Amino acid sequence: MNKAGRFCISTALSIFCLAAIPLAQQTVPEMPMQAKYEDGAESRWLNKKVLDSRALDSMEDLSNWSFTGAGEMTLTDAHVKDGQHSLRIRSTTNVAQVDGSGEWEDLLATRKFPGEDWSRYNRISLWVYPDIIGAPAISCSLTLHNDGSHKLPDQYNEGRHESIILQNHVWNHVVWEIAPLDRDRVTALDFAYMLPKKLPEPGDQTILDIDQLELQSVIADHVEGWDVAPGKIAFSHSGYTTGSSKSAIASDLAAHEFSIVDQETGSVVLTKPIEQTTTPLGNYQLLDFSELRQRGTYVIKAGDTLTRSFHIGDDAWLDSIWKSINFMYSERCGTEVPGIHGRCHQDIYTIHDDKRIVVNGGYHDAGDLSAVAERSRAHFSRSFKRAFGEPPHAYVIKRRLERACHLMVTTSEPLSQIALSVGFSDQAHLCRLFQRAFGQKPSIWRRHHKMRASISMAAIG
Repeated sequence: MNKAGRFCISTALSIFCLAAIPLAQQTVPEMPMQAKYEDGAESRWLNKKVLDSRALDSMEDLSNWSFTGAGEMTLTDAHVKDGQHSLRIRSTTNVAQVDGSGEWEDLLATRKFPGEDWSRYNRISLWVYPDIIGAPAISCSLTLHNDGSHKLPDQYNEGRHESIILQNHVWNHVVWEIAPLDRDRVTALDFAYMLPKKLPEPGDQTILDIDQLELQSVIADHVEGWDVAPGKIAFSHSGYTTGSSKSAIASDLAAHEFSIVDQETGSVVLTKPIEQTTTPLGNYQLLDFSELRQRGTYVIKAGDTLTRSFHIGDDAWLDSIWKSINFMYSERCGTEVPGIHGRCHQDIYTIHDDKRIVVNGGYHDAGDLSAVAERSRAHFSRSFKRAFGEPPHAYVIKRRLERACHLMVTTSEPLSQIALSVGFSDQAHLCRLFQRAFGQKPSIWRRHHKMRASISMAAIG
């Protein structure tokens, strides 16, 4: 993991008030973190039993389709999920654009329908095969058009399913539960892809094949209202700290008591009555187990209902904190985040006197970080210095110089490129701070340390 990633992680820890836990005792996960597919909603959706279905399009005819964008739409037999063909959309420029409405939809394929009533079904299903070069992360979006009692998409973005993550060079089963949406007079379904680059690389390619569009009926997720889904218990999946209050809620459990079960031993450590409580949001069943302070991994059991496991301990929130830090790290621009994006937004700069200064970046300085932490700059700087022994700006400069030293020894990149890659505005900025810190020019330091590395390798040989 690079120094930029470590800085982002260490800095954000102070935001989340982890300064009291010595950083040396932290196990830092590799960034960017990899999602646990089996824990996600997509895995749950795809494992649901289909109760009923209706084919909408098997992609053997383009007469009901339209296409917009700098590209083309055709039928292909190169990748087929079922039947003879799939529908292919391809970019001919690979240059990201945005239209006058501000919608980032560079390639848009629309399947038209004659005002159909889809109320009998609650899920859209289709298969997508991306064949893309030059995009480290791939996602698409779907938009449902309804011209009935409630028109979709509306001003609140209802009717859109965005940021659907796709795996490259394989068939992806994409499903969208539409139970909360009005669908009494459906006129169209859009499939859209946003190109990731304004300045594509030679050899970039954007092809997406689509097949087997259908409606399905499933037991849909409970997403509306404040009540808990039938037969479910809502609890903190992150866990609970030992000294905190601990509770879970439900809405329709038939059981009158619940138990906390130690997952490792299978033994019941606590049994209590289920309480009834009324709030402005409704009536709930309350499962309070605040008296349980023993560290461990547990499940909640009430009748035949059993939750997934959760943790009780002082580090219960640590996993959620790492995930939040991972999000901030992955969102950084101006630097490559492996598997997420390249060095983006390089065309964002400002002019000061005769200098052109790149102003992209991410959560780099106290101003950005204090906004995230909802603290004043002064408060954040004081907290940061207590946690790390130096002010944020000095910490950032030190980490950037460390990264520059590493790149000077391990790569042949010119100093101008190294300066930009570690966050300095230009080579002169790097040289000025490097000489102040190390007492010599970076070019001399680089020559000396590369010579030492060559001598060491020769001795080993």
